[in-house]
Amino acid sequence: MRKVVVLTLLCLKFASASYTQISVDKNDLASAGDAYYVSVKNQFNADLSQTGPDFIWDFSTLTANNAKTDSFLSIYSTNVAYNIIFNPLVANLAYANNSFPAMIPGITIEDNFDFFYKTNSGYEKAGFGAVINSVPTPIRFDQPEIWYEFPLTFGQQTSSVSVWGTDIPSFGYFGQTISRSNIADGWGSITTPYGTFDVVRVKATISSEDTLFYNQFQYGTTITRNSTEYRWMAKNEGIPILTVVESSPGGLVAYYKDIDLTSVSNRQGDKSVLFPNPARDVINVKYVGESTADLNVFDICGKLVYSKQINQGNTYIDTREMLRGIYSVVISSQSTLQKEKLVLY
Repeated sequence: MRKVVVLTLLCLKFASASYTQISVDKNDLASAGDAYYVSVKNQFNADLSQTGPDFIWDFSTLTANNAKTDSFLSIYSTNVAYNIIFNPLVANLAYANNSFPAMIPGITIEDNFDFFYKTNSGYEKAGFGAVINSVPTPIRFDQPEIWYEFPLTFGQQTSSVSVWGTDIPSFGYFGQTISRSNIADGWGSITTPYGTFDVVRVKATISSEDTLFYNQFQYGTTITRNSTEYRWMAKNEGIPILTVVESSPGGLVAYYKDIDLTSVSNRQGDKSVLFPNPARDVINVKYVGESTADLNVFDICGKLVYSKQINQGNTYIDTREMLRGIYSVVISSQSTLQKEKLVLY
């Protein structure tokens, strides 16, 4: 009988040690130069009310129907016009944001970067920069949008209200009031196709009120959009293991980390790396050769469709204007020649 009791206690001990409560700090979030492959599941279905301490989330059966790359840059790698506002006293990290609120007739938005300020005490969004109706426009929030306070632990609650607005050529005025409330409402273990991790879950409730004024019609209006974001944060992973965004309309969309690009680079040795591949909106060419190189992209008929001189490190190429299909990417320098196939879908 004693042996059975001892064995039971040992089993309980190891079971309870399988995952532990964690705290997240600034070193666990992405830095400039990091890029992560993210799989996307549209029309995701899950009961997100299930949470709490010492909880197990099992999303191992997730299957993606899309993909993207989360790319983080130095603030000086963005449009120089943005740096007038977003200097190191305001922001120290840029995120290439390929998504923006639903397009509004009369407004075109391109080259969009979110600017964050990451410190020992927290992680805040200071604003964004975008080419709006062909004009590079840096937008700084009146108050930063608080995403996390460090150390991030279970039970933590934060909130913020951020306001911005700008005159837009050939349109009128566009502004937003963003109310955000965060609560770390669970901790435990999560399993996705990427693996199993100790995590803390953060639920963010966001209300955005858009304010528009059309000069042509001398008419103004407001539009309110509500959404909820769930992020499962782990140690040393750069981005959330899983992010689920709930909006109306739109339902649930899941984004999960899926490939460690650092390990891809290590496996390639001294070979330059092209990712993601297949790609949709943007590709990152990580050039590891000496000095500079010529990067040329040819379509399946051999026609040159893109050309640029690149330096060591990451070069981001916007592929949204390219036709979907198969391309050849040629990287050539004085000492090397590398050819890779690129698929755009």
